[in-house]
Amino acid sequence: MGSGKMLVRINELDHKRRYALTQMLEMILGLDVEFAFTDSAEQGYTLQYADKSIQIESVDTLSPQWVKNIWGPEEDIIILYGEGTEAETQDQSSIRGLKCDVAMSAFYMLSRVEEIGAEERHQVDEHGRFKSTFSIAHQYGFLDRPIVNEYAEMIVNIFVTLGVELPCKRQGAKLLYTHDVDILTFEPIVKAMAGDILKRHNPLSAIKRLKNLFYDEHDTFDALMTLSEERGQKGVFNIMGTHYDYKKPREDNYLRKTAFQRMVDKIVSRGHEFGFHPGYHTMVDDEQWKKEKEKVEKRLGRPLMEGRQHFLRVSIPKTLEIWEDNGMKKDSSLGYADKTGFRCGTGCLYHPYDFRKECAMQLIEQPLIVMDATMDSYERLSEAEKKERIIMYDSLSKRYDMPVTLLYHN
Repeated sequence: MGSGKMLVRINELDHKRRYALTQMLEMILGLDVEFAFTDSAEQGYTLQYADKSIQIESVDTLSPQWVKNIWGPEEDIIILYGEGTEAETQDQSSIRGLKCDVAMSAFYMLSRVEEIGAEERHQVDEHGRFKSTFSIAHQYGFLDRPIVNEYAEMIVNIFVTLGVELPCKRQGAKLLYTHDVDILTFEPIVKAMAGDILKRHNPLSAIKRLKNLFYDEHDTFDALMTLSEERGQKGVFNIMGTHYDYKKPREDNYLRKTAFQRMVDKIVSRGHEFGFHPGYHTMVDDEQWKKEKEKVEKRLGRPLMEGRQHFLRVSIPKTLEIWEDNGMKKDSSLGYADKTGFRCGTGCLYHPYDFRKECAMQLIEQPLIVMDATMDSYERLSEAEKKERIIMYDSLSKRYDMPVTLLYHN
């Protein structure tokens, strides 16, 4: 086995590829990386470990195509920038002329550059969210494949071909359970039933609410914490500072309800964690975002450094810039509302791209892969189908030794 650092020779001004290579090699594979900057006129980049190297050509034109993958973990692979995975081998010490630009392909997925300007292109839903159907992953059929991990593993396997086993320290296979507390407790029965009948014209819903006379269907905190504890982990409960219904006054919230302190006591007693759940109107409004965060932190009596946007309302790059500028450590908003899958091309935690500074943010993104509401309301899966879906993502988690994040509301 080799030792030392992965040396990357690349143009210093090639910010996008430098960023993507750092995320793949350091964050996903857990390697130590050192950059050596080449002449500004030199094209391409080289990865070198010990006395072995891979020379990769830079490709600047987006041209998605499926090709046979001779080095990757799957039989085929989608190349977003480049032509294929075959290249010349010289003296068993190097691969030269690889035309699969893994760095630029990974940048496209990790940075979410395809979402910039989505609203102007009418690629958003009624809540301003980028729709999965407009993503290149959906259009080319790889939304359920962690393609950035595949690019990373392709690099690993090329070095294996050259006789070197890289000392990878991957993030580890695990299902990470997170929880957005949108509704703390049930509404008053009479008021809710009247609304079902008179306003929503849904008498069946009114009848179903009768069960709340005997128990609170939203008091599932103990069961949710057990999900994480059974896996030796701690769950994260994201708290709102406004009403979950975007049509209600922004000042309304559940922070002063008696049930709120009961919930907090339960979570604290079992050692689980709290996060921030910015409301519907915070997607591009940094002042509203700050106002809600201060309100929640004051009520909890502790700082909140991670969380997720309500409704998964994210506008790239503005929303993540708000999180970055407010010193947050971790966001977990980047999942599609209408489809489960790898919106960012990975389940691994990584640093988003800062388009203002052309480098990685300090913020860490924990991509959301599965949301309960997605499977229930958008994909309309049966219980058996939902179980099958989770088993599939758990299998991918183990295959790529990466975490997969799930969201279950209380």
